Amino acid sequence: MITIFNRKKLAQMTDYDQIQKIGDRLKNMGIEYYISQKNLSSDVNRRAYTGITQNIPEVIEYTIYVSGSDQERAESCL
Repeated sequence: MITIFNRKKLAQMTDYDQIQKIGDRLKNMGIEYYISQKNLSSDVNRRAYTGITQNIPEVIEYTIYVSGSDQERAESCL
């Protein structure tokens, strides 16, 4: 089980397809992983100071975490 205390960041990017490819490789190697996502385009970033809502595309940042004991093997998937 991956917890906040034993996890290590393996990769961080905004390309969902690339994250899925890395996740598939980790799964094939039998390495447990966790993917978190963060929306970088919040409502604060979408509003101009005039109060007009801008049409900015949504940007999501994905982060893959693995167990610290699996980090070296997982890095070979990159």
